[in-house]
Amino acid sequence: YRESLRRVLHACAVCDRQVGYCQGMNFIAGLLLLVSGRNEEEAFWVLRCLMEDFRLGDFYREGFPLLQEYLQDFSRLLARAAPEVAE
Repeated sequence: YRESLRRVLHACAVCDRQVGYCQGMNFIAGLLLLVSGRNEEEAFWVLRCLMEDFRLGDFYREGFPLLQEYLQDFSRLLARAAPEVAE
């Protein structure tokens, strides 16, 4: 699986040079390879869809915009649900 994983991650890094390869993407790509029966093309396209259509790539872009958004949402929810903890 190691070479398949390397090829899928390299292809994704070439397709999106703004993100490139970031640590942690290997877990997602590896899982996709496992559930696809080691179908590299399928794993690649599902990963591309997750990165582009579902904004997963924003977790890895400079400044981590999606992570920042999630943290702000969490802070708002925490302040509403448990204000004594949020302070």
